[in-house]
Amino acid sequence: MSKRKSNKTPAVLFLITVIVILFTLTGCSGYEISTKLVSDAIVITPEKLRLVTDAGDKPKTYEVDYVKLNTSLKDIKNKYDLNPFLSHSKEIIISADVTVKQLASLIQDLKENNQIPPDAKVSLAEKEALDMLENGDVTTEEIHTIIKNSGICDERICSYNSYLTGDKFTMLYENGGELKIKQITI
Repeated sequence: MSKRKSNKTPAVLFLITVIVILFTLTGCSGYEISTKLVSDAIVITPEKLRLVTDAGDKPKTYEVDYVKLNTSLKDIKNKYDLNPFLSHSKEIIISADVTVKQLASLIQDLKENNQIPPDAKVSLAEKEALDMLENGDVTTEEIHTIIKNSGICDERICSYNSYLTGDKFTMLYENGGELKIKQITI
């Protein structure tokens, strides 16, 4: 009786080689990843668009003039040679200096962008909080706490606690695909 040697070793080596080749030729390349600007927060004023990233030791801000959201995102790509990637944005911070009409337009711009995550928090912020973000003094997590505790209420939109019943607040709502704003009393 003769014993036959199994030739499984070449087949296993071939399979491992194929897997290694597939992993190296597919997926995101290092270059592709290094050209993305992964935004943690989107900050909009009537004049400027800022994308804030918390990666690294200190938050970094990328700023361009605000025209329309998609136009300003193209301007960021051209100015910084980075592709804005908004799907990781946790915060959308809008300047409290906007008018109701500007706010409705900004919200519509945000809704039209398919990268904006549906669970992003939208907040209004006063100039002091916006300056802290621009200077890189706070992370987006810290700025959310500052905004939440600021109690902004200027007859347009409010950040409020449940003990403020009886006060008037501005409410944004959608009706038939159209964004509307009205005052409500809680």
